[in-house]
Amino acid sequence: MAIKKLKYLFFLHICVMSYGQDGTDSLKQLNELTSIYQKYIENEDNFEIAKKHALNFKKKAEELKVDEYICYGYYYLANSSDEINKIQYLDSIIYYSSKNLSQEPSQQFPELAYRAKADWYYKKRKFSKSLDVLLEGLNVATKNNKPYYINDFNFTVGLIKSERLEQEKDALTIFRTVYQYYDKKDDKENEKGEYFSSLFALADINRKLGINDSATFYNTLGFKNAQKLGDTFFTNYFSYNEGLNQSYVGHSEIAIDSLLHTLEFLKEHGDIANLGLAHYYLGKSYLATQNLNKGLFHFTKMDSIFQADHIFNIEQRAGFEYLVNFHKSKGDKIKQLEAIETLVKLDSIYMNQYKGIRDLMDLRFDRLSLLKERDTLLDTLDEQKLKSKKTIYFSAVIGVLLLSSTLVYYKKQRTYKLRFNEIMSTGHVEEAAKEFDNTEEIGVPDKIVEQILANLSMFEKEEGYLNPKMNTHILAEMLGTNSKYLSKVINQHKGQSIIIYINNLRIDYAVKRLKEDSQFRNYTIKAIAEEVGFNNPNSFSSAFEKRTKLKPSYFVKRILDSSNS
Repeated sequence: MAIKKLKYLFFLHICVMSYGQDGTDSLKQLNELTSIYQKYIENEDNFEIAKKHALNFKKKAEELKVDEYICYGYYYLANSSDEINKIQYLDSIIYYSSKNLSQEPSQQFPELAYRAKADWYYKKRKFSKSLDVLLEGLNVATKNNKPYYINDFNFTVGLIKSERLEQEKDALTIFRTVYQYYDKKDDKENEKGEYFSSLFALADINRKLGINDSATFYNTLGFKNAQKLGDTFFTNYFSYNEGLNQSYVGHSEIAIDSLLHTLEFLKEHGDIANLGLAHYYLGKSYLATQNLNKGLFHFTKMDSIFQADHIFNIEQRAGFEYLVNFHKSKGDKIKQLEAIETLVKLDSIYMNQYKGIRDLMDLRFDRLSLLKERDTLLDTLDEQKLKSKKTIYFSAVIGVLLLSSTLVYYKKQRTYKLRFNEIMSTGHVEEAAKEFDNTEEIGVPDKIVEQILANLSMFEKEEGYLNPKMNTHILAEMLGTNSKYLSKVINQHKGQSIIIYINNLRIDYAVKRLKEDSQFRNYTIKAIAEEVGFNNPNSFSSAFEKRTKLKPSYFVKRILDSSNS
């Protein structure tokens, strides 16, 4: 998208700058520069030839002594170079623009260099480096007050939150803001790639959060608007995403039809990540229709894509687990071992990426938001033309607030650490044992109470709570009683409602398993949630924090750090 956009931006800039050049010679040089640029564009797919024209462009730009053209020269050199030189040329733009463009900020630089550098690292799955560059670029774009790049950088931060950190709710807020920015623009044709990307991201994040009606709404809106603008690229992507969404809600036949039609498109465009995800949801959908052979076929295709490129989406993990269990059921120990090793490798790759960017996101991105809030408040104070003394006073207050928030943060971290150590050393999840009045009359015969308690003890021992379908009605039926009696007994003897009782057993099991099983620690939060009986990671996270007073992500990170130290 960025390269295509530069084609008209550059020619527009040439026309504007030509009015500021004096004499026929300067106009002639500008025409020469335009000619070199056209040759570069004609050969941009041939790196060797393109690089020669990029060098000529930079040389001519230096003769003209126009700083922004020199930056474009470096940019074209970066586009036609290998990884090492690409990063060096992009860094040259950042350095050069900081020295020479500070007095007259460029429309594109240095932000375009940050964008290209972050994209390159993201494409190479070096998410920690990509995030580091993004946050630096976001800081620069904010200082330079460039809303296009602010939204552009925020968009990719949202992708990392969604795809790598499972922070879907944070990502939803970011995507909503970015979409509103592009949606307000009258001329969507000019930035249709960015507009449709934000719509697609909104549809996808709603799908992941289980807000499937909203996902369908955004997919439909995007598909219709892409059709109006004749954009077959995005009509395919919205069709693909709705296929994922339909599979997610159990409409398997519709999902299969949508996804099969987009497989060839994804192959042609080299979109390995989404191709693998499409095969996963096709496999899942075929299994739902009892077509086991086709389900296995698509899971195997998904696996072959991972083996070739090591590119995957964490949503696919259940597909790899299916392959392990399938080979186990067939008694094929060699293939079962291979499938297990693939699963371990997948978890290892994911956790390494996760650990590398989690702290960076929490510390730098959140701090950037805090500083932005501070600067906004300071600007407001300035606009109100308060006296110098009052301005200093309020600045001091803001400083105190920032200091207080920092102290609260560290105090909270200290509390988390103490709580973690307590759970690890004592083995008790509860903060303190609670006493309940077991003698109070509840209207249930004593023999029935004894029977229910004995059956509950067996239920806990046999880990029946891990059943994701477990609820009040099913538990009462299992224990040979009715829901009313069961509720009264659990309330009196456990001090909890039935649902909280079941969820607490699941959380206690999760904590115990995390402490004892090193492989379990490498599971994603979503996978852990499913393993212990929760239907979605948000319910698990909420129950985990309520039970342990710790976020599950924090607990997993600390226990991993402890085991690695």
